[in-house]
Amino acid sequence: MQLLLLAVLLVSSCQVQAKAVFAHFMLGNSDNYTKANWEQDISAAKEAHIDAFAINTGFGLSIHRMLTDAFAAADELDFKLFLSLDYSGDGHWPQDQVIDYLKDFTKLPAYFKTDDNKPLVSTFEGDQAVGDWKNIKDKVDCFFIPEWSALRPEKAISYEQVDGLMSWTAWPNGTDPMTTETDKEYLDALNGKPYIMPVSPWFYTNLVRYHKNWVWQGDDLWYTRWQQVLELEPEYVEILTWNDYGESHYIGPIHQSGLAVFDYGQAPFDYAKDMPHDGWRSFLPYVIDLYKNGGKDADIKDEGLVSWYRVNPASACSSGKTTGNTETQAQQTMEPQEVLQDKVFFSALLESSADISVTIDGKARAAGWTDRPDGGKGIYHGSIPINNQTGAIVVTLTRDNELLAEIDGHPITSDCVKNMTNWNAWVGNATSTGPKPSSPSGSSEQDSSSNRLVLSGILPVAVGKTEISSFTILIDKAEIISYYCAYFSVSMSGSLEAFTRPSAFFVRHASRTSTNTRIPPIARRSASPIPSRMAVLSRDKLERETAAKNPDLRRCLGHQRLLRRSIEAAQEDMRKAMASFKLEDSDDEDEILGDDYDYSPSPMIREQITRAVKAMVKRRATSQVHETNNANSTPQLMRVSSNNESSRDLSSRQHNAYYRAPSVTTGRRKHTTKFAFTRLLWSSSGQSLQAMAS
Repeated sequence: MQLLLLAVLLVSSCQVQAKAVFAHFMLGNSDNYTKANWEQDISAAKEAHIDAFAINTGFGLSIHRMLTDAFAAADELDFKLFLSLDYSGDGHWPQDQVIDYLKDFTKLPAYFKTDDNKPLVSTFEGDQAVGDWKNIKDKVDCFFIPEWSALRPEKAISYEQVDGLMSWTAWPNGTDPMTTETDKEYLDALNGKPYIMPVSPWFYTNLVRYHKNWVWQGDDLWYTRWQQVLELEPEYVEILTWNDYGESHYIGPIHQSGLAVFDYGQAPFDYAKDMPHDGWRSFLPYVIDLYKNGGKDADIKDEGLVSWYRVNPASACSSGKTTGNTETQAQQTMEPQEVLQDKVFFSALLESSADISVTIDGKARAAGWTDRPDGGKGIYHGSIPINNQTGAIVVTLTRDNELLAEIDGHPITSDCVKNMTNWNAWVGNATSTGPKPSSPSGSSEQDSSSNRLVLSGILPVAVGKTEISSFTILIDKAEIISYYCAYFSVSMSGSLEAFTRPSAFFVRHASRTSTNTRIPPIARRSASPIPSRMAVLSRDKLERETAAKNPDLRRCLGHQRLLRRSIEAAQEDMRKAMASFKLEDSDDEDEILGDDYDYSPSPMIREQITRAVKAMVKRRATSQVHETNNANSTPQLMRVSSNNESSRDLSSRQHNAYYRAPSVTTGRRKHTTKFAFTRLLWSSSGQSLQAMAS
């Protein structure tokens, strides 16, 4: 019984170890590689937990040298490679050359071997050479898994020399969702034999020489396809590709020496320039480990964020005659914007749930997760539509009001190279700088440096103890949110005095000033009560959020945005009200006012009238006469202070202060409203003059 149990465990162990992930590597794009280039790529692949490169190569005179360099670099770095013989393009491989190359390279330590210690060999197409492989396998004992998509899986696996199959169906047809229907057809036909399941993030090609100019669906594909891998658990997975820049599905680093494809392929422009895809590797260690563990669990070394999108909206420029789908695959073509969506896509690898937010050109957009992992740990995914917006893209990940990661992405722009839309994707990523959620067995003590951060784009801020203007500030995550919330409040009032409370991180202020909680008067009242009330309500909520112990940056942004819009609405109401005023000359006051005139002033200017009347009464009640013996001097006008005690005897002077002023007609009432007030100005010679205030 114990032996039986041990045998079962060994078989299970072998099945788990048999799983492997490969990346399709285009040898033709490494023609000018140096040893350093190989080391960079191999190190990046190992870091992503990729097990081997499937070296795609057609037959050529120079490839032996290139393969020798590749295997030498792989051997030094303990990495594996295997051959994927390309039978397309310049023609199929001669049988004798296949045998020679396999004999030369399959014996090397860096060549990938199956659990049966057989060297793995694959192809791209080449079903026309199916007859060659019986003799090839007689000469070289290898494990043969071709990609013969031109044949039905049942037909392809019927050949005895075939040990397994690979599919190239990594992209859906047109706007159809990506499914596992084709994968299941292969699995059913293979009946337990190994299957290499393809996974790809994108597809766009425009190479005139090869008559290639189409897109296939990308968008959510990188997330969706890995979920399907976890569902099906195939023997092998192959990523399409590591460095095929001409088809835009590269996940490896961009090497300038590898971009010659755009020249000899006669591309209209280099659509891989400044379009990195490295971010798509960020979560591979986790998802590959999860796949190899049967989907049970995997460690998260670092939480992080990845985002991707196209930098040109579909309608911004010419399509470049690119189609969605291609007739070369017997597909119905359509417009590329029907296949690819104008969206910002984002995924996050998290120990537990977190919040996502996106701003486009500084404008906050509502964002959230459309897919969440069971149990809370794993990869979260979502997207938002661009809605024809252009400008800088910032994707932010927070948890409990603490910044985890932020991507300051490539701007979306309508400025296109040669006025042609680039259908390739820009990919960015960021690793979390915040602490992971605490676990019961973990230490509650956190490195203080993990709470430090740098934010930019609103005010210049630095980490540590930094002098900014007249303030010395100590910045950490909790304090910086409070700082920015307060800044939003200040920005609406136009003064630093608008801070509602001393912020916890302002250690010293150069000059002590009293708190001034004013906001622009237009925000407190307007011709229409609704915008002003909304402004006051938003202001109060913003101030309360600023004063909170743990302010929420997203809520601050929301309140500030509503406050700004309410103020703008109130200002617009006031402009409309002021525009409705007009001056009207009339000498007949009774005719203007009429018998049914309502003498109560308009609510809009009642407060201004009250202030003017009070000021007039004060000034009339207190003034002083200064006489001079020089009667011939020119009268000098002066203002008389209402605080001058010696002038109060002048309050008994009587003056005919009436002055007929132009009438003012408002569009809000039927009759005109007329107000006139006089102020006394005294000359040094004792003459009294009159001035009107209205």
